[in-house]
Amino acid sequence: MQILNRESDSGLWTPPAQPGFQGSTLDQLVQAYQAYLQVRAPDQYRLFQDRLRSNPDGAKAEAAVFSWLRFEKLTPSINEKPGQTGADFLCTPFGGQPFIVEVTSLNSVSTTTHSHLFDKGMLDGVAGHFSMITPQLVAKADSKTRQLATAATGSAGVLAICLLHRGAPILLSTLAAKWLLLSDPRIEVPITATGEPGETAGVVYDFKYSVFLESRDSTIVPVRQSISAILFISVFDRHNEIVGLLHPNPVTALNHRIFPKVPFLRLLWPITNSVEMDWIVGDPSPAHTDQWPVVLTQEELTEK
Repeated sequence: MQILNRESDSGLWTPPAQPGFQGSTLDQLVQAYQAYLQVRAPDQYRLFQDRLRSNPDGAKAEAAVFSWLRFEKLTPSINEKPGQTGADFLCTPFGGQPFIVEVTSLNSVSTTTHSHLFDKGMLDGVAGHFSMITPQLVAKADSKTRQLATAATGSAGVLAICLLHRGAPILLSTLAAKWLLLSDPRIEVPITATGEPGETAGVVYDFKYSVFLESRDSTIVPVRQSISAILFISVFDRHNEIVGLLHPNPVTALNHRIFPKVPFLRLLWPITNSVEMDWIVGDPSPAHTDQWPVVLTQEELTEK
């Protein structure tokens, strides 16, 4: 008997297309992370419950980052101790050097206020403008510099800046990484002796809001050197989008190859006649990672 596919004249039956895996939901990630904390870090579990109530976006970002690090087999463990200042996670990748990760999140309401992205006017379909949030990103990094310096003790320090916001792919984009490294660009127009604008206008960067560089007496010097790298993580309900920046002259360098899918922006150091940057991958599109919840192993359930 010949069975024909009514929707095709090929004469072959084809099964209906099945949707690909879309990742677990963020709520499922949080539930699994809480179960992990209950078993592996009971004191942190109680603190996490408090964070869920007082700063839900921050708590969800913490769960998302830990789950991603674990899925990437970087062996994250809870590093911060109650009552002590320390980074959130310690990662001990197999065959690699340990590094620490501090997770912080941007407030969604404050982000809308500073960027004007998807505020009431734009949602109502009224034409408007928006701004990047480079100063707010620098402030986040600045608030974590001393904490990472204290916690690093010879390990590379990674700062994960997360955002749960519809505009996250724009505000934490590859362009945002470039501007955070150099500061927002300005258009400079020289004025001639007659008061008319000259013809050599160009884009310049003054490093005012550069996260890793500062201009002092006409010299560019490195700052916030305890931060080896920054990860921009746009957190959605079922996936993350990730972009990275490498410090050009950190106290301890991060081996970026442990994140093979993440595009990292780097700057050639020391700076000579011009600032040169490149991406460590050919296509600097943000890394797309599905959400995978933490699953406790038998060893973790039985280990004292």
